Amino acid sequence: MADSATGECANPAGPMPPRLQAMATDIMQMYKTKSAEEQAAIVKKYYRQDARFVDPLMDVGTPREIHLAFISLIKLFKSIDMEQKSLTWSPQPQGLPQGLQASDVQQVLLNNRQVYHTSMKAIDLDVNTYLTIDPKSGLIIKHEDRWNNSGFRFPGFLKKPNGIFTSSIFKLIGWGRQVDKAAGAAK
Repeated sequence: MADSATGECANPAGPMPPRLQAMATDIMQMYKTKSAEEQAAIVKKYYRQDARFVDPLMDVGTPREIHLAFISLIKLFKSIDMEQKSLTWSPQPQGLPQGLQASDVQQVLLNNRQVYHTSMKAIDLDVNTYLTIDPKSGLIIKHEDRWNNSGFRFPGFLKKPNGIFTSSIFKLIGWGRQVDKAAGAAK
Protein backbone atom coordinates (compact mmCIF):
# COMPACT_ATOMS: atom_id res chain seq x y z
CA MET A 1 0.00 0.00 0.00
CA ALA A 2 1.03 3.61 -0.03
CA ASP A 3 4.14 4.29 2.03
CA SER A 4 3.59 7.38 4.19
CA ALA A 5 7.00 8.83 3.28
CA THR A 6 6.82 8.37 -0.50
CA GLY A 7 3.14 7.78 -1.25
CA GLU A 8 4.14 4.69 -3.24
CA CYS A 9 2.98 1.11 -2.76
CA ALA A 10 5.21 -1.81 -1.92
CA ASN A 11 6.89 -3.81 -4.67
CA PRO A 12 4.54 -6.54 -5.98
CA ALA A 13 7.48 -8.91 -6.22
CA GLY A 14 8.02 -8.65 -2.47
CA PRO A 15 6.06 -9.88 0.54
CA MET A 16 2.50 -8.77 1.18
CA PRO A 17 2.54 -5.53 3.19
CA PRO A 18 0.56 -5.56 6.46
CA ARG A 19 -1.68 -2.75 5.14
CA LEU A 20 -2.87 -5.02 2.30
CA GLN A 21 -3.63 -7.83 4.74
CA ALA A 22 -5.57 -5.35 6.88
CA MET A 23 -7.43 -4.22 3.75
CA ALA A 24 -8.32 -7.84 2.88
CA THR A 25 -9.52 -8.49 6.43
CA ASP A 26 -11.69 -5.36 6.38
CA ILE A 27 -13.12 -6.18 2.94
CA MET A 28 -14.14 -9.65 4.18
CA GLN A 29 -15.70 -8.00 7.24
CA MET A 30 -17.76 -5.78 4.92
CA TYR A 31 -19.53 -8.90 3.59
CA LYS A 32 -20.49 -10.34 6.94
CA THR A 33 -21.14 -7.38 9.22
CA LYS A 34 -24.70 -6.46 10.16
CA SER A 35 -23.63 -2.82 10.65
CA ALA A 36 -24.26 -0.39 7.78
CA GLU A 37 -22.01 2.11 9.58
CA GLU A 38 -19.12 -0.38 9.65
CA GLN A 39 -19.60 -1.05 5.93
CA ALA A 40 -19.63 2.71 5.22
CA ALA A 41 -16.38 3.19 7.15
CA ILE A 42 -14.70 0.40 5.15
CA VAL A 43 -15.91 1.80 1.82
CA LYS A 44 -14.72 5.30 2.79
CA LYS A 45 -11.33 4.02 3.96
CA TYR A 46 -10.44 1.84 0.97
CA TYR A 47 -12.36 2.83 -2.19
CA ARG A 48 -11.56 5.62 -4.63
CA GLN A 49 -14.44 7.89 -5.68
CA ASP A 50 -14.46 6.27 -9.15
CA ALA A 51 -14.18 2.69 -7.84
CA ARG A 52 -16.21 -0.16 -9.34
CA PHE A 53 -17.57 -3.36 -7.82
CA VAL A 54 -18.16 -6.29 -10.17
CA ASP A 55 -19.46 -9.76 -9.40
CA PRO A 56 -21.23 -12.41 -11.50
CA LEU A 57 -24.53 -10.54 -11.04
CA MET A 58 -23.74 -6.84 -11.30
CA ASP A 59 -21.31 -4.06 -12.10
CA VAL A 60 -21.72 -0.84 -10.09
CA GLY A 61 -19.63 2.29 -9.70
CA THR A 62 -19.11 4.93 -7.00
CA PRO A 63 -18.65 4.20 -3.32
CA ARG A 64 -22.36 4.84 -2.65
CA GLU A 65 -23.44 2.19 -5.19
CA ILE A 66 -20.82 -0.23 -3.83
CA HIS A 67 -22.13 0.27 -0.31
CA LEU A 68 -25.68 -0.23 -1.58
CA ALA A 69 -24.63 -3.58 -3.08
CA PHE A 70 -23.13 -4.65 0.25
CA ILE A 71 -25.99 -3.37 2.40
CA SER A 72 -28.22 -5.75 0.44
CA LEU A 73 -26.28 -8.61 2.05
CA ILE A 74 -27.43 -7.40 5.49
CA LYS A 75 -31.01 -7.44 4.25
CA LEU A 76 -31.07 -10.60 2.14
CA PHE A 77 -29.07 -13.10 4.20
CA LYS A 78 -29.42 -14.36 7.76
CA SER A 79 -25.62 -14.46 8.10
CA ILE A 80 -22.47 -14.75 6.01
CA ASP A 81 -19.32 -16.65 6.91
CA MET A 82 -16.03 -15.61 5.31
CA GLU A 83 -12.75 -17.49 5.26
CA GLN A 84 -9.53 -16.19 3.73
CA LYS A 85 -7.66 -18.95 1.95
CA SER A 86 -4.82 -16.87 0.53
CA LEU A 87 -3.75 -13.34 -0.33
CA THR A 88 -1.20 -13.03 -3.12
CA TRP A 89 -0.05 -10.58 -5.74
CA SER A 90 -1.89 -11.21 -8.99
CA PRO A 91 0.91 -12.11 -11.44
CA GLN A 92 -1.16 -11.06 -14.46
CA PRO A 93 -3.65 -8.33 -13.49
CA GLN A 94 -7.18 -9.42 -14.47
CA GLY A 95 -10.12 -7.33 -15.68
CA LEU A 96 -8.41 -3.95 -15.57
CA PRO A 97 -10.60 -0.86 -15.80
CA GLN A 98 -10.73 0.64 -19.26
CA GLY A 99 -7.75 2.82 -20.08
CA LEU A 100 -5.43 1.30 -17.46
CA GLN A 101 -2.42 -0.89 -18.14
CA ALA A 102 -0.89 -3.47 -15.79
CA SER A 103 1.97 -1.03 -15.12
CA ASP A 104 -0.54 1.58 -13.84
CA VAL A 105 -1.93 -0.56 -11.01
CA GLN A 106 -1.24 -3.22 -8.46
CA GLN A 107 -3.59 -6.12 -8.03
CA VAL A 108 -3.98 -8.61 -5.22
CA LEU A 109 -5.88 -11.86 -5.39
CA LEU A 110 -7.84 -12.71 -2.27
CA ASN A 111 -9.00 -16.32 -2.56
CA ASN A 112 -11.81 -16.83 -0.08
CA ARG A 113 -14.77 -18.94 0.89
CA GLN A 114 -18.13 -17.20 1.26
CA VAL A 115 -21.05 -19.04 2.85
CA TYR A 116 -24.39 -17.24 2.59
CA HIS A 117 -27.02 -18.48 5.05
CA THR A 118 -30.74 -18.15 4.39
CA SER A 119 -33.53 -19.62 6.47
CA MET A 120 -33.75 -22.46 3.92
CA LYS A 121 -30.14 -23.34 3.07
CA ALA A 122 -26.52 -22.30 2.85
CA ILE A 123 -24.89 -21.18 -0.39
CA ASP A 124 -21.18 -22.07 -0.32
CA LEU A 125 -18.95 -20.24 -2.81
CA ASP A 126 -15.24 -20.44 -3.57
CA VAL A 127 -14.38 -16.91 -4.71
CA ASN A 128 -11.41 -15.14 -6.23
CA THR A 129 -11.60 -11.48 -5.23
CA TYR A 130 -9.38 -9.26 -7.35
CA LEU A 131 -8.59 -5.92 -5.72
CA THR A 132 -7.09 -3.51 -8.26
CA ILE A 133 -5.28 -0.76 -6.40
CA ASP A 134 -3.97 2.67 -7.33
CA PRO A 135 -0.33 2.41 -6.16
CA LYS A 136 -0.08 6.15 -5.48
CA SER A 137 -3.12 6.52 -3.21
CA GLY A 138 -3.35 2.91 -2.01
CA LEU A 139 -7.10 2.94 -2.76
CA ILE A 140 -9.17 0.35 -4.59
CA ILE A 141 -10.02 1.20 -8.18
CA LYS A 142 -11.89 -2.04 -8.86
CA HIS A 143 -13.15 -4.86 -6.65
CA GLU A 144 -14.13 -7.92 -8.66
CA ASP A 145 -15.52 -11.19 -7.29
CA ARG A 146 -15.33 -14.28 -9.49
CA TRP A 147 -17.24 -17.31 -8.26
CA ASN A 148 -15.21 -20.45 -8.99
CA ASN A 149 -17.71 -23.19 -8.23
CA SER A 150 -21.21 -21.87 -8.75
CA GLY A 151 -21.81 -22.93 -12.32
CA PHE A 152 -23.71 -19.64 -12.64
CA ARG A 153 -22.84 -17.35 -15.53
CA PHE A 154 -24.72 -14.10 -16.07
CA PRO A 155 -24.10 -12.57 -19.51
CA GLY A 156 -21.43 -9.89 -19.10
CA PHE A 157 -23.29 -7.30 -21.14
CA LEU A 158 -26.18 -7.49 -18.64
CA LYS A 159 -24.10 -6.80 -15.50
CA LYS A 160 -24.19 -2.99 -15.75
CA PRO A 161 -27.93 -2.81 -16.55
CA ASN A 162 -28.59 -5.30 -13.74
CA GLY A 163 -26.46 -3.18 -11.38
CA ILE A 164 -28.46 -0.07 -12.30
CA PHE A 165 -31.77 -1.92 -11.96
CA THR A 166 -30.84 -3.56 -8.65
CA SER A 167 -29.51 -0.29 -7.20
CA SER A 168 -32.74 1.45 -8.25
CA ILE A 169 -34.88 -1.19 -6.54
CA PHE A 170 -32.73 -0.99 -3.38
CA LYS A 171 -33.17 2.81 -3.36
CA LEU A 172 -36.93 2.53 -3.88
CA ILE A 173 -37.31 0.28 -0.84
CA GLY A 174 -35.36 2.73 1.31
CA TRP A 175 -31.92 1.16 1.50
CA GLY A 176 -30.36 4.21 -0.18
CA ARG A 177 -31.40 6.37 2.79
CA GLN A 178 -29.78 3.85 5.12
CA VAL A 179 -26.56 4.01 3.05
CA ASP A 180 -26.58 7.82 3.23
CA LYS A 181 -27.22 7.81 6.99
CA ALA A 182 -24.44 5.26 7.57
CA ALA A 183 -22.02 7.26 5.39
CA GLY A 184 -22.79 10.36 7.48
CA ALA A 185 -22.13 8.44 10.69
CA ALA A 186 -18.83 7.09 9.28
CA LYS A 187 -17.37 10.61 8.78
